Amino acid sequence: MTSPSLLPATRRQRRLLADAASHAPISVLAMLTLPTLLWWLHRHYSGAPLMDAWVPLMWLLAGAMLLVLHHLRVDPPSTDKADRRWRAGLMLLAVLVGLGWAAPVPITLHERLPLFHLVLYASLCAVTSSGAMYLSLLPAMFLCFSGSVMAVALAGAYWIFPQDWPFMVAALLLFLGVTVRHARQNRRFIERQLALEEGYREMSERAAQALLEKNHFLNAASHDLRQPVHAMRMAVEAGLQLHGQDARLIPLLEHLEQCGQSIHFMLESLLDLARAESGHHTAQPQTLSVDALMADVPVLFSAPARANGLALRLRAPRRETLHVRTDPALLRQALFNLVQNAIRYTPRGGVLVAARRRGTALQLQVWDTGVGIAAPEQASLFAPFERGPATAAPGQGAAHGLGLAVVARSAMLMGAVYGVRSRPGRGSCFWLQLPLAEAPAAPARPPQRAPAEARHLPGHCLVVDDEPHVVRAWRMLFEAWGTTARFADGVDMAHRHLDEGFRPQALVCDLRLRGGDNGWQLLQSLAARCPDAGCLLISADLSAPEIGEADDFGCLVLHKPVEPDALHRALLAWMHA
Repeated sequence: MTSPSLLPATRRQRRLLADAASHAPISVLAMLTLPTLLWWLHRHYSGAPLMDAWVPLMWLLAGAMLLVLHHLRVDPPSTDKADRRWRAGLMLLAVLVGLGWAAPVPITLHERLPLFHLVLYASLCAVTSSGAMYLSLLPAMFLCFSGSVMAVALAGAYWIFPQDWPFMVAALLLFLGVTVRHARQNRRFIERQLALEEGYREMSERAAQALLEKNHFLNAASHDLRQPVHAMRMAVEAGLQLHGQDARLIPLLEHLEQCGQSIHFMLESLLDLARAESGHHTAQPQTLSVDALMADVPVLFSAPARANGLALRLRAPRRETLHVRTDPALLRQALFNLVQNAIRYTPRGGVLVAARRRGTALQLQVWDTGVGIAAPEQASLFAPFERGPATAAPGQGAAHGLGLAVVARSAMLMGAVYGVRSRPGRGSCFWLQLPLAEAPAAPARPPQRAPAEARHLPGHCLVVDDEPHVVRAWRMLFEAWGTTARFADGVDMAHRHLDEGFRPQALVCDLRLRGGDNGWQLLQSLAARCPDAGCLLISADLSAPEIGEADDFGCLVLHKPVEPDALHRALLAWMHA
């Protein structure tokens, strides 16, 4: 936290000057009204002509203050020289205003008006006390103002209060001492407040910068993590084509394919969470089958549960298929965080994930046999960085208390209700509840996976990609499909293949290449030399501006990890054309 002494002196002076200027209109209002009241009271007892001129003088000083404040707002000081010039001008103005307030003292010095003089001195004390509230921010100005007022008041006390002047002088000096002390305390308080505001501003800027850097990191990390998933899915497809008749390998390969889809989902959920935290996430409701949601749970969490010696069980209605309309990524993010927390904090027993109808709503429940949570601690569980009394199971690593905060944020964005029921020593049940939706119209039955010979794809294809493991996956896939392919890692090699007489029917290029090469520009240059070839741009960046340009150009864009079926359909259309 920034302390007043650590706040830069120049910035502190400018902040104090701006704060003092913001309170000055109160003084202007007092200068327009209080002199008129004092003039009226004096006219009631006497009629000194100079008092008639004092009121316009105060109005003139009030106008000068308004003019100075206007210039201060329009052209605030930005350099040390400007600061010094402003401070000198303001101190001169403070002296003039102080002398203006004290002017009735010499004007009425020899008049015997006890009530008027008591009201006058009370007004001067009130004005000085008011100045201590904001002029104390600038000590030199406060001393100039209060010194000029009190000097005239003290000097006139001997003639105005001839019998009681010692008492009046003592009272004024005591008042001045208390006011100065109050002004110092007020200044220290406001300096601390300014330091806290400055510290808060700096921390807010750092937090915003950290969030921006984190989102950039997640975008870059998701791009890099999509690469191996992209390669894995093509390798699995190649395995299914080459060994599709081996009944022993089909379950293994299909399981690998399912794992790749789950990893892809987790990457997308990570980006969705980053967008939600930055306030840029927009919920995209879709009708989602609860059975499909529940089927993802064992794929992701069976292995961690077995590693902890826990039984992972599912329970869902058997006689009906329930559906909800919500953002699938947010719902999965919330449910999977609850399951992960249950596995992390359950030392023995098991975890039950249940989907139950509650009237017209669906309630997703995650039960565990952990240590439970006392009622006073349940209220703060969903706050960031809050953790329950349980410790993580061995091998689970340290938790940072963000899982349940993610659940709360996701539920808020979905419009879902969430909560917890727990008994210490017995376990807990965390739940999410959201309205049920009608089942969508039954889709056409998906086609069965084609046998290996139906995937035969004779033709010529040029692939530009600079990731070695991705290139190996491309090579395996095209060999399985029977496609003649050439591979390049950049501009020079791609054009060299064409110079050697290779005539592809399809051009496939990754958008982001090393060395600063732009895949979309390269693809355009290759298409100009092969006008009859189909163009396919592969991208892991869903928001790249080149994607829109490629769509307008008529180029097909597929996002990583590429679906083998979509890739096969595109190449088949081009190679059979």
